[in-house]
Amino acid sequence: MDPLDAYLDACLAGEAEEPDVFLARHPELDEEARTVIRTIHREAARRRKRDALPFPRLGEYVLLRRLGEGGMGQVFLARQESLDRDVALKILRPELQSSQGAATRFRREALAVAKLRHRNIVAVHAMGEENGVRYIAMELVPGRNLDDVLAEGAARGDPPALDRILSWASQIARALAHAHEQGIVHRDVKPSNIRISPDGRPLLLDFGLARDLAADATALTTTFAGSPLYAAPEQLAGADIDARADLYALGVTLYQGVTGRVPFPGRTFEQVLKRVLVEDPLPPRRLDPTLPRALDVVVLKALAKSPADRYATASELADDLDAVREGRPIRARPPSPIARLRASARRRPRLTAGILLALATVGVAVGGSLWRDAADRTRRRGEAAADVREARARIRRLREIRTASEADARRLDGLREALTGRHFAPEEDKDLDVLELREATYVREREAVFGEALDLLRAAEKLDPGIAGTDDVRAELYGERWKEALATRDGIAESFYRQQALAYDASGRLAREMTGAAEVDLATGGEPASVYVFRYVEESELRDGGERRLVAVGYPAAAPGLDPAAWALRVVAPAGDVTATDVIVRVAGAPVRGSVFVPARRARLLAIAGVPVADLYDARARGGPGDEREFELEIDGRSEVVRATSLGGVGAVTDAAGMVESGGALGAVVHDGTVREVLLPHGLEVRMTAAPLYPHGGCHAGRTPLHLSLPPGLYLLLLTREGRRPVRRDLDAASGTRLHYDLPLPQEDMPPEFAYVVGLLGEVEPFWMLDREVTIAEYLEFLNDPAVLPTVGTDAGPILPMTGFDDGRGCPRDAAGRFLVPASMEPGWPAMTVPRGDAQAYAAWRTRRARARGATWRFALPTFAEWLIAGGRGRYFPFGNHYRPKWMKSCFARPRACIEAVRSYPVDESPGGIFDMSGSMYEWLDDWYDEVAGRRRLAGGAWGEGGPPELFRLSGGTGASPTYVSSMVGFRVTLRAAGGP
Repeated sequence: MDPLDAYLDACLAGEAEEPDVFLARHPELDEEARTVIRTIHREAARRRKRDALPFPRLGEYVLLRRLGEGGMGQVFLARQESLDRDVALKILRPELQSSQGAATRFRREALAVAKLRHRNIVAVHAMGEENGVRYIAMELVPGRNLDDVLAEGAARGDPPALDRILSWASQIARALAHAHEQGIVHRDVKPSNIRISPDGRPLLLDFGLARDLAADATALTTTFAGSPLYAAPEQLAGADIDARADLYALGVTLYQGVTGRVPFPGRTFEQVLKRVLVEDPLPPRRLDPTLPRALDVVVLKALAKSPADRYATASELADDLDAVREGRPIRARPPSPIARLRASARRRPRLTAGILLALATVGVAVGGSLWRDAADRTRRRGEAAADVREARARIRRLREIRTASEADARRLDGLREALTGRHFAPEEDKDLDVLELREATYVREREAVFGEALDLLRAAEKLDPGIAGTDDVRAELYGERWKEALATRDGIAESFYRQQALAYDASGRLAREMTGAAEVDLATGGEPASVYVFRYVEESELRDGGERRLVAVGYPAAAPGLDPAAWALRVVAPAGDVTATDVIVRVAGAPVRGSVFVPARRARLLAIAGVPVADLYDARARGGPGDEREFELEIDGRSEVVRATSLGGVGAVTDAAGMVESGGALGAVVHDGTVREVLLPHGLEVRMTAAPLYPHGGCHAGRTPLHLSLPPGLYLLLLTREGRRPVRRDLDAASGTRLHYDLPLPQEDMPPEFAYVVGLLGEVEPFWMLDREVTIAEYLEFLNDPAVLPTVGTDAGPILPMTGFDDGRGCPRDAAGRFLVPASMEPGWPAMTVPRGDAQAYAAWRTRRARARGATWRFALPTFAEWLIAGGRGRYFPFGNHYRPKWMKSCFARPRACIEAVRSYPVDESPGGIFDMSGSMYEWLDDWYDEVAGRRRLAGGAWGEGGPPELFRLSGGTGASPTYVSSMVGFRVTLRAAGGP
């Protein structure tokens, strides 16, 4: 390698030696090379000094590297040890630490942002002072600042698309609206203070100049502070300012985003000041004629010299930006000639007289041109009408695409589900390639046709602003997108396009189709039952930052003060005063989610070796045998520390459900929407759930027989009758449908681990399904029955006692020859490495035992139809239509793939209260996957699988030979009436 290149590489790696030493070893270098090496060394030294961390840590924050700096602060990437997360740590510059004014501004920034909670505003986590250094810990936002995005786009000749710029500006406007509602004026809105995250979300940063109108309004009349190129005229002049100054700054930012330059460039402050105060900005379309005409109106209104002429609120600006994006009419109107003349007169009085004289002269010629204008209007109206007809033709094309894509999607889903379960013939591979290519083509063509139609409508309105029919066409266009979203089960897109379509649906035709109620007649086999109604929504629709999983909210009224997405305990076996419809939301004063208890000590485990315990998995993972360490407990509200070498030295641990079932714990129980503290009785059996139901008067629909009128959506009906197990049944209420359901109540009770499933419209006979997989302990009880071994399963081969696991040795035996749980397993894990014939043999064994006790039901493997009904309607997964590996027992649910006990994932719960249908184990079903190839169906995903998502769908899974065994294959059973399928 060339010595010069080698020295440069060493500098970049921070390993370069002193120049004189290096040059002494390379006497062959000429004087120019020697000068370059010394220059490189000086520059590297300066950079190291600039990037050096001022100190290794600040309180609980460990500094990692410098992110940047501004006029008042320096920002570092830091690790917050207590919460094990990365933050952006802003500290006051060293030279300003002693400045009381700087400290006040620094504190003001933290207090201002702390008042705000918005998805487009960076969040403040904490503020403090350590060893005389003031700091603010903020949300770490990956991505790039908008000024960098714009500069890089300009350098490549590929600026961000107009729609993206408008979307960013609209979101920042809504963030400003939120800040202004809280009394906060930012005062320094500009591209470098807007961060674009990797997923395209803009966030408003740096509230260092922000002012709280309520707390320090007098400070808003002081001298100029901010960035001159983006500052409003009144801000530059040091006059009173309010929230409308932020709108001006956002207008400048928008202008720069769509034109590539600021409206009033200048080399000096004086030049900028003069232009901002005196000159009118050049309309953006003069710089880029392809921009929408309405955008000129929006930008110029935001840049009005007088605050009174700007938008009154940031929300109004955001609404008009959205209207420009969607091709809808905007609310803002261009200033009238008189208003423009008045504004000009205020700024340039001597010029005004000349303008008035010129107007008088021009008036003479106006009459002669009127006839030409009339002819031009006729031509433009004809062209506009042709554009509207073309837009309608695009709607027909969208319908054709939807019809073709839905048919292909069904075939494609089937191939994708089969892809991981069997060998594909060459023609199937080719078919898959063709369908995937077609799918991508449909997406591109759909977007292109939709965009063309909107462009045609915009063009028609430009040619003839008074043209009729454009709203009807827009309504149809958005209605088509709504139908596409319904087909793909995209709830957010479905809601968005429904709102857009309804906004233009003057005739009300689409409203009847989209919002017409479903009429439901409900009976319960002649036995009256109380009915509680819940509507499914995604948690993200309830609050910012919520997950995209379905939760059940009381309809028409939710239970006040109760969170339908919080983890809780539902009762499956009541006892004492706790009923089968009650919900336990706290145990021993602690939340249900994440709490770990030591029942023998009546204590809660808080931390191990000073690190807070996250959940039961975390406690067991960090509490294994090792050096002696501290286990922090909470007993009756006081802290107690136990030193031990493992968790075993503290006591057996359990989660909130186990603590309740141990009896005697204090619990917060929700009954009929009211929370009460009770001493939980012995004998309760509960299930942890991530979507609790809170039956109360606000969602009680009455008693059956009953008529329900429900808006379109997914619902859950809870049917209760004294002395009977509550019945849960979900339904998909489509707009305008008339449904008649007779849901028979269970005639006899079953063990709590079985959930009652009743289909709609007689799809299958009612049945009971085990609410989790058969466990190792249950399977070994079967193996250890003397009447079982040796036995031949129905498909092939002798019963295999858990072979294929534990180094292939299978289950160990005791001296009497009984199978034991392997040391590497736990009794509560799902049974595994069970071939299909043995799973059927287990079901037959349970049937014989039940019949010996006089029962008439029989045990069997679920059918595919039963599996789909038990999993839920109108959804891909039990928890909705969106896939997250952490919501089920998958390969990526934990830092490393592992097996866990059944029911360990409360999110993976079906509407009927059945767990582990997406993850945990592949499960044998009583159905073929590929009868020709002799492959039986395995449902759901498995703990060792990471994807694709289709594998974990209710309709997913795979297929295998009946003799197949694997540590990812288990099973569960159903109970059916005698004579059933």
